[in-house]
Amino acid sequence: MPRPKVEYKCICGYTTNKKSHYVNHKNRKTPCIIIDNNKTDINNKNNEELLLIIKKLNNEKNKLLIKLDDKDSIIEQERLSKIDLITTNKGLMKNNQILIKDANSLRESIKINMTMNNYFVINSYGKEDTSYIDMNKLMYDYKSLAQMVAKQIQLKHFSKQKKNHNLMLMRTIAKTYNDEEGIWEPKDNVKLFIVNELIKKGVVNIDDYKTSKNIKFESTKEKKYKKDKKYLSLNIPLPCMFNPTEAKKRFKEIKEQRESDIDPMDLQWDNIENKYKREIKSAKKQLEVKTHLIEHLNKSIKDKNIKAGMVKFKNY
Repeated sequence: MPRPKVEYKCICGYTTNKKSHYVNHKNRKTPCIIIDNNKTDINNKNNEELLLIIKKLNNEKNKLLIKLDDKDSIIEQERLSKIDLITTNKGLMKNNQILIKDANSLRESIKINMTMNNYFVINSYGKEDTSYIDMNKLMYDYKSLAQMVAKQIQLKHFSKQKKNHNLMLMRTIAKTYNDEEGIWEPKDNVKLFIVNELIKKGVVNIDDYKTSKNIKFESTKEKKYKKDKKYLSLNIPLPCMFNPTEAKKRFKEIKEQRESDIDPMDLQWDNIENKYKREIKSAKKQLEVKTHLIEHLNKSIKDKNIKAGMVKFKNY
C-alpha cells in the first residue's frame, strides 16, 4: 500500500510535497511573512486601479507624442519657409543693388544731358561749386569782415549760378537741398542755422584764405577785421542773436543786480559785465551781416537770379 503524500505548507502560503524543498524554503535568508487574505484582496484591487492609471497615462503619452510629431512637422515647415524667404530676399537685394547702380548711372547720364542742353542740376548743400567766386576781389572790395561774409553767402547760394541754389531761408526754419534723396531738408531754427552754418563757417573760410595768401590789410581795416572776427565767432544766447536791443536789456539787468549786491565792487561782477558787453557787440555784428545780406538778396531777386520764395527770413 503506497504511503500517502504529505503536503508541507508555509505560513507565507508556499506549499510542496517534498520535504527537502520545504526545508530549503524555510532556511532562506529572507524570512517568510504571514499572509493576510483580506490584505491580499486589497492589494489586488489597488494593483488593478494602478494598471488602469498606467493605461490612461500611456494613452495620454501617445496623444502628446502625436501632437509633438505634428509640432515638429510645423517647425520644420516654418524653417524651410524661412530658408526660402532668406533665399528670396538675397535675390531681391542683389536685384536692388543692380537697380541702384543702374539708377545712379541714369542720374549721371541725365546730369550730362541736362548740362549739354543748358539745363541745370542743383548740387547738394555742402557740395557747392565755388570756383567762380573771386576771393581776392571779395577781400578788397568790402571794408569789413561782416560785409565780406554777407557777400560770400550771396555769391555761394543766391547768385546766377543756379546749380548752387540749394538753400532756402524761411521765417522760422532753413531748408537745404539733398541731391542724393532729391528732397529739401528742414534745419530747425533759422537764426541758429544762419549763425552757425553761414556766418561762422564763412568767417573761417575767409580767414583761411587770408592766411593762406598772407594778406594784410592797411592798419584801420586790419584792426576792424580782427574785431569782426572775434565777435562773429562768439557764442551768444538765441534771444540775443541779431538783436542788440535784447542783449542791452540783459546787460541792464546785470548792472541792476550788481548795484543791489552787498559787494558791487567785487571783480567777479566786472567779468560778468564784460561778458554781456561782448554779447551786445556780437549781436550788432550779426545784425550787420544780416542787413548786408538782405541788400544782396534783394538785388539778386531784382536781377532775377533767384526767386523771392527762396528767402523769407527778413522779419524773423
